[in-house]
Amino acid sequence: DGLPTGVTFIAPAWMDEALAKFGQKWQQASQLKLGTSERNYEKTTEISSGHSVKLAVVGAHLTGMPLNFQLTTRGGTLIKQTRTASHYKLYALKNTTPPKPGLQYNATGSSIEVEVWDIPRA
Repeated sequence: DGLPTGVTFIAPAWMDEALAKFGQKWQQASQLKLGTSERNYEKTTEISSGHSVKLAVVGAHLTGMPLNFQLTTRGGTLIKQTRTASHYKLYALKNTTPPKPGLQYNATGSSIEVEVWDIPRA
């Protein structure tokens, strides 16, 4: 209808970086024009506050797997899903329940699915 609108996102303390990244993803997905202009949203910079670390995970820590809660309950934010180079093997570590993943370089290995998470330092 051409009237101005607004959205407010709220998160716990020290989640500024994750919230800003979520806002970027929402803005891009909504495909709304910026303000009253005809301009579309364009991501121009990577947001980083120093209050978090990037962590690559494999196996049981991936989204939907039994150890993923160890990331989500600590306020982790999924950044991207990707794969390793084609020289890795994934192992189940002994004496862990559920089995925890171990990733090791191996010249005869293959590409392994990984996720990169942003984990608050707190």
